[in-house]
Formats: sequence, structure tokens, C-alpha cells
Amino acid sequence: MLPMFMMINSFGIFLLLCHSSTLLLATAQKGFLNIDCGLPANSTYKSEINLDYVADSKFINNGIIKQLPNINLPKIYQTLRYFPDHKRNCYGLPVTQGTNYLVRASFIYGNYDGSNMSPSFKLYLGVDLWETVTLQNATQMYRTEIFGSAVTGNMSVCLVNTSTGVPFISGLELRPLTGADGYKVNATSSLVTFQRIDVGGREPVRYPDDKFDRIWSPDSAKNGTRISTNMALKPELYPRFYPPFTVMRTAVNSSSPIPITFSGKPDDSYHWVFYFAEVLPPTGHRNLTIKLNGDDWYGPIALEYRDIMAIFTKLPQQYSQYSFTVEANNGSDYGPILNAYEVFRFVHPSGAATLPQDVAAIKAVKDYYKIEKNWNADPCLPTDAPWEGLSCNFDNPSSPRIESLDLSNGGLSGAVASYLSQLTALRALNLSGNRIEGLLPSFLENLPYLSLLDLSSNNLSGSIPSGLQQKAANGELTLRIGNNPHLCQQDPCYQGKASSKKRNRILTFSVVSSSVVAAIVVLLVFITINSKRKLQDNNQERNSRASGKICTFTYDEVVEITNNFERVIGKGGSCTVFYGQLRDGQEVAVKLMTGRFSQGIKEYTAEVELLMKVHHKCLVSFIGFCDEDQKMILIYEYMKKGDLQVLLSDEIETSDMLNWRQRLQIAHSVATGLEYLHNGCRPPIIHRDVKTKNILLNEKLEAKIADFGLSKMRITEETSHITTVVAGTPGYIDPEYYSKSRLTEKSDVYSFGVVLFELITGQNAVLIQGSQRVHNIDFAMPKIMSGDVASIVDPRLQGQYDVNSVWKVAETAISCTAEKGITRPTMTEIVRELEEAIDMETDHQLHSKKQSKELDSGLLSAGAALLDMDSLSHPSAR
Repeated sequence: MLPMFMMINSFGIFLLLCHSSTLLLATAQKGFLNIDCGLPANSTYKSEINLDYVADSKFINNGIIKQLPNINLPKIYQTLRYFPDHKRNCYGLPVTQGTNYLVRASFIYGNYDGSNMSPSFKLYLGVDLWETVTLQNATQMYRTEIFGSAVTGNMSVCLVNTSTGVPFISGLELRPLTGADGYKVNATSSLVTFQRIDVGGREPVRYPDDKFDRIWSPDSAKNGTRISTNMALKPELYPRFYPPFTVMRTAVNSSSPIPITFSGKPDDSYHWVFYFAEVLPPTGHRNLTIKLNGDDWYGPIALEYRDIMAIFTKLPQQYSQYSFTVEANNGSDYGPILNAYEVFRFVHPSGAATLPQDVAAIKAVKDYYKIEKNWNADPCLPTDAPWEGLSCNFDNPSSPRIESLDLSNGGLSGAVASYLSQLTALRALNLSGNRIEGLLPSFLENLPYLSLLDLSSNNLSGSIPSGLQQKAANGELTLRIGNNPHLCQQDPCYQGKASSKKRNRILTFSVVSSSVVAAIVVLLVFITINSKRKLQDNNQERNSRASGKICTFTYDEVVEITNNFERVIGKGGSCTVFYGQLRDGQEVAVKLMTGRFSQGIKEYTAEVELLMKVHHKCLVSFIGFCDEDQKMILIYEYMKKGDLQVLLSDEIETSDMLNWRQRLQIAHSVATGLEYLHNGCRPPIIHRDVKTKNILLNEKLEAKIADFGLSKMRITEETSHITTVVAGTPGYIDPEYYSKSRLTEKSDVYSFGVVLFELITGQNAVLIQGSQRVHNIDFAMPKIMSGDVASIVDPRLQGQYDVNSVWKVAETAISCTAEKGITRPTMTEIVRELEEAIDMETDHQLHSKKQSKELDSGLLSAGAALLDMDSLSHPSAR
């Protein structure tokens, strides 16, 4: 049996098999949303399967509706809405947050535009690509569906023009999947239906037979004899996500292997589910095996009369070709049987969204000015189709910021909206050519990155705030305020007109004052640098550390702190680390750079620059530095338990060995620290050398990330990566970084995935097996893929862990080390996954303690009973 796949025979939820379509209609249609796109506003009708359909005008505010001439088409295909004017066009669908949904989109071109050229365009669920819709001809009825999770109370379906034809849509259908827990759908996993086949059926099956309105197509292949039963299948084995009874009561029974083949896209991964129900009377038993591409994939499968079961993948699988056969094993009384199967293309949602602060602000601006632009769904995503009139900064791909906003010539009236102050990443703001009036607000001078402000051709009045004047004078801001008749060009604003002589004095003073300011700034910088080198007093040092500031130390002080470099606690390629103690008794680690060449200087400089910027509980605290007489020294907090690599090694004492919960906490802390570097720093910081050696632990076993010598900041606005010479530690380096020299946050994610494998296995990133060096991933992956995760777990844990939490971490490690960076999760998603694993382990420990307590209580009771019996038989008792 291959362990990546799971056999389901009970979910603890019984399904009452009810043949009453009235009851099904009353329960299943609850929560359904049926939209006929292009139907005239306020129109409704009942479909061929008795569902209520409505017009789409309430869910979108742009596009053109069209009636197709062919009245013989199903009703949903007789109208459409097309979108010739905008690149992105989004429907907003009301949903319940946290609920999973089946979303179905339908299309037929019908040559509605008379060009007889079938279009192609992209379809998105939220910000994630769902499908590229490509129609082969005018009469093709194209349908696609996705199982996705509602992360907010509104789900958007967007059509994006790719310059290969005008996007259009015929219908949208939304079905809540309440109770269909067998479909592994969540915020980090969506499934696009690839095939759904009723192998033994003759006609399509959908609602009301299927309460989720999944559409089961009959199998066109004739691979055996169709058989059926009217006997009820075992209800206790009938989970709610199984096919309806109409599907499961029929099957194909064959005397030879039953083939199922399909070809997926080369870069995609797939899930599949095979459904079995024994419908033949009990004159024997059936024993089956499923093979994939000639190899045993799952088996044996034993079926008795009225048994049902589903066999499905636990993790997405990727092959160049998928060729299955369902075969009977030796000794089986019957040949193979198959009732139905489903195949899904796996989609890994990005989890990305424009920063909520920016979303709230831009929506407030839209409402304030009553803007009627095509502004729906996420403002910045997908990246190639942001809202019209704005552009975004993708330094943090998972949480982009709005950096420019052009609302010129839009007929806007009112004041300068105060909500603009919340768009703190703005670099350019254009409100020119409107009817904006009132005073020029001072909050504009507080936008830290604003370099272009165009307010020309409005009705502003009053004076220009001094801060804006100063920024403009310094060249920090291009300020355009012409053609505002009531706006004074100076501050304060006088009622009378200033003479030309006075205006010239003002201008001259502005130029001179800006020069003076520049000189003062240079002088202050010089004074500050020299002052830092004089901070040698112990009280100043203590106060500085207490307030979170960085101290500078003389070389003599470092000698004193380390007792003349007496105790070495660590060594690296270009440094030696010594134990030290400050005058106030605080223990520290003193890192002396030993590199004689430029690389050591570069690493030292990079580490000082970064450490002065970052502060987080999951990063080793930086206390100070010394760069006297070409000595390059860094001083950190002391981490008493050392590095994680040593704590996972065989050399550690058994009493100090990390248990599974401690390993989970360590993984969570490291992930949280990396999330801060990627998302909490501006610009984002890529560590570039994530490994167990650079994860340090204090006496409380709290983990912190160390060693920023190789870290990089993404400092350009145009790129989402750094092109750099490959650096790092073998075994941890992202293979995509090797091949392309493109460094992104996903490179850290890969390295962290290797760390997760080490935490699970207790083995180094690279293992020595005989005369060969084997990567930990290559050691662990085959065992995981076979479902035997327990065989790779560090044996020193002696089974003291919750296997589900191990599976969760293993699945996370696999997704982190995916070959392509774009398919790897973000650190934010990883933190959530690890929190779930910790919760699983916590529940397991609580359950184990409860069982142990009950066992102890039982033993005490049994012991008391034995004592009573003994006293009855003792002579002194008689």
C-alpha cells in the first residue's frame, strides 16, 4: 500500500439515502447562487432542473449584455455578457467566510460579435489564476469549475483580457460544500475539476440527485458490463462528499483490467479519487489493486456486498502521463469493478492580497468622490491587471502597496480626501483637472515617499503647508499647483498683494535657507558619527542597551569583555565566536571576523547595516560592534543552548534531546522570524543562509535566527528578486537560485523546508550513506510518498508524537522544497500550517494525559479491590 493515498471507509457522519426530490430541493438549494450572465436586469427564471436563476446586473457594474439567436441551447447559454472596455472585469459574489464552495463558470461564444474568431482570456478566482479559457469554435459549450475557500465575505471571479479576444461569460454558479470534508480545500489549496466520470452511468447526473450539484458525466469508454443495484448501500460508510446513490448504484464489471488514462499539463499537479461500491449479490468476494503507469499504486482493496469506499491521493502528484488500471488480484471471485472517479488539477493559492490598510483607504476614497471606475476585487492583483489609474509596489509580493494614484480629470468635487493620508506608500498622487476645493491639507507632507503631487487646475484656497514648501525646495517633491486662483503661493497668506521686490526676497531666502539646511544636515551627520565613537562610558552603554540602541565598543573593551578572548564557543568560515560578559553581568557572544579578504569586510558591513535595522523576538539581539584598527567585531546576546544542528545531532545527551513539541515550537519561531524579515521590513530582507547552524537557542529553548552576513535587501521598485552570485551553504541552497542566480523570499522558504526535514528526521541536510552523500529530501521523500512517514521520524523520539502533526510538517516541508519557487508557500502560510501542527500535538498530549490518568485511576481501583479480597482471606480478618 502506498501511503500518500488514503482509504476512507467511515467519517462518522451518516448520510440518509433519501429518494425524495422535494426534500433534496429544500435542503440542497439553500446557499446556491445561480447567475445567468447577460440576462436583462431584474429577470429571473427556473432552469431545466428547477433551480432559480437571476440576472448578473447586481454582481457587476460594467460590460455589455447580448442575446444569442439559438433558442435550442440550454437556457444559461442563450445570453452572455462581454467586456470590450477594460482589462480586468470582476464579479463580486456574496459568500460565508470560512466556507468552501464549488464555483462553476460557463461559456459559449456563439459568434455573438460576427467576427467568427473564438477568443481566449484568463479566468481568476480572487487573485489566483483559475483557468485560461480557450474556445475552439463558436458552438463549443465550455464549462470549468473550481473548489475554493472563502477567505472573506466576498468572493470575486475576474475575467482578464490577454489581447487574444474580448472576454465574455455565459453563466456563474456557486454551491456551498458544507459537509463535503473529503475535498481537501482550504486557504492554501484549491482544486479545479479536470474529470468527473460516472463509469457505470448512461446519462449525466447532477442536482437534485447530487445535492452539491456536481455534474457526473457518463463514461464514453466501454470497458466492461454495466451493472446496477437498487439495494441500499451501507449508510454508515457513506460520507457526504461521496457521489450520490444514483451514481454509486451503477458500475462497470469487467473480466479484464479497467483502464483510466489522462494527460495533464506538464507543470501541474493532480489529485484523483476512485469510488467503489460492491453491487453484486454475496456469492463471493472481490479483491482489487490499482496500478499507475505499470506500478502498484494502491491495494489490496477488499470489497464485500454493499461495501463502499474511496481511494484518493493525500498530496498532489505530478507525472508526465497518467495511465491507471484497476485489476483483480489472484484469488478474487470477480474481475475488477469501478463506479466513478474524479480528477482535479491542484491550485496553490498565493495567499496574496493588497495591504488591508490600503484597500480600506482606496475604497473610502472611491466612496467619498463617488468614483465610477471599474474598481472591483483586489486593487493590485493580479499583477498584470491592477485597478485602472493606480500602480502598486510589489517589494512584498504577498502584500503589495498602492504607490501611485491618478484621479486626474475625473470630475471629482469636495475637499482633498483625508483617506489619502492612509496610503502611506504613495509616491505619486495626481488630482489635477477636477473641482477639488478647500484648504490644502498638511497631512500630504507626512506621506513619507511622496515625490510627485499634482493638484493643478482645481479650486483650492489658502496657503501651501510649510512642509510641502520645504520638500519642494529641497528637491524631494515635485509640486504642481498651478491654475488654482485662490491658492496663495507663500506662507503666511496676506490679504494684500506682495510687491515684486518682496516676492524676490522670499524666493532668495528659500534658496539660501535650503543651502543652509543642507549644510546643517551635513554638520549634524559629522557630529553624530564622531559622537558614536566616544560612547565608551559604562552608564551610557547600559542606558543605550536598555533603550534598544546599538553600542559601539573599543577594542580594549572587547578584550576586557572576553577576558582576552579566553573561551571559544563557535567557529565559522570567516569568524570565531567568543564568550563574553559585560560590566553589568550580561552574557554576550562576541563574533570576531577573521576574513583577510574583501568578502569578510563585505559580510561584516552587511551584517552591521542589517542588524541596526531589524528588531524581533525571533532574531538574535544585536548589542553592539567594534571596528577599531581594522578589527571587525560584532556583539550579540548569548544563546546558552547553542545551535540547532548540535541539538539535533547524535552527540547530544539523551536528557537534552529535543522532543517533538519543542521541535514544533522551534520551527514556528524560525518561521515567524523569517516572516518578519520578508513582510515586516522595508525593503524586505532575504536571509540567504537559513540552516540549523544559524538557528540558536537560549536556556529556555527559545529559537532565534542568527548570522545575517549573506542577507540581501530588495531595494529596487521594478524587481521582485535580486540577481546575485550564488552564495549560501550546500544542502540548503534553492535549486532555482543555482540555475538562475535569482534570489527571492522563496529561496529562504526552500532552505527552511530543508530545516523542517532535519527536525523530523534528526538527520543533517546531507547524509553520508556508505560512500555516497544523500540529501535529506531524497532520503525522506520516497518514504513519505509511500505513506510511511513514521519510518523517517527521528527514532530517538520513540513514537512520542502525534502522527497527524508529523504529516502536517512533512507536507509543509514538501511544499517548501518544491522545484519551482512560485509554487512554494509564503512564510505567512507556513506559520499558519505550523500553528495547526502545534494544535494537533497539544490535543494529542492532552488526550494522552487523560488516558494515562484514567489508567492510573483504574489501576488504583483494581489494587484497592485486591487489597479487600486479601483482607477477607487473612486469618486476622475472621
